[in-house]
Amino acid sequence: MVPAHAAAFLILLGASGCSFGTNDAVPRPPPSLARVSESEAADRRRHTTLLVIPLDQGELLAVEGAKHERRFNMATTSTSHLRMIFVTGLQNVHAVEHQALSLIDRQLDRLVRYPEVAERLRLHRTETQVQIRRLDDIMGSLGERSSSLKDMALSFMGNLAAMGHVAAPDEVIKNQLVNAAFENYEIASYTSLIALAEAGAFPTATALLRETLGEEVAMAAWVQDSLPDLTRKYVALRAGGGGASH
Repeated sequence: MVPAHAAAFLILLGASGCSFGTNDAVPRPPPSLARVSESEAADRRRHTTLLVIPLDQGELLAVEGAKHERRFNMATTSTSHLRMIFVTGLQNVHAVEHQALSLIDRQLDRLVRYPEVAERLRLHRTETQVQIRRLDDIMGSLGERSSSLKDMALSFMGNLAAMGHVAAPDEVIKNQLVNAAFENYEIASYTSLIALAEAGAFPTATALLRETLGEEVAMAAWVQDSLPDLTRKYVALRAGGGGASH
């Protein structure tokens, strides 16, 4: 006969769905009960998660069935944390894209002697607006939205960064160096987001993020490839005695 304290525990165990976790929506297998000796209990612990309840006269009651539940709830918790990290990352990159718009706009406000740079920046500005909409779509599909505070903060920082080069005689070169660093930062950000999307099984998000990543890789390549010619043009304009900074 099972003692009262063990019986009470088993009643509670059954009422909770035979689970030591928190998710009651998933059916749970009934626990396996058996009277065992101390040596048998020790042997079973090596192969499964085992709860042992002491009985009268030195006997033990072995309760199996908790291992699966613990694993399931750990997976559920992991998925929840992954989703939270993914959403935060999306919000952060959304703000970064607003920072990119500010950087581009401040450069376009001043570019006069480098139409080839202005043309590519205008193209990437259009791409950036589309990228923001993609991020909005992904967050919307998850029941989330962007952070207005983050967007405004990084947009302000983008304006400051671009305006900080206005007084420099080599403004256009400094801006292009910032563009190179910024594009590679975005590439790293989207690469990380794609890894999160794949781990969380968000296939629609993965496809959209890969599309944006391709655009950022192309922009970074253009910045890198154009830098030698841009530098030579800047030097030639300076040598000619005319304005060259922008």
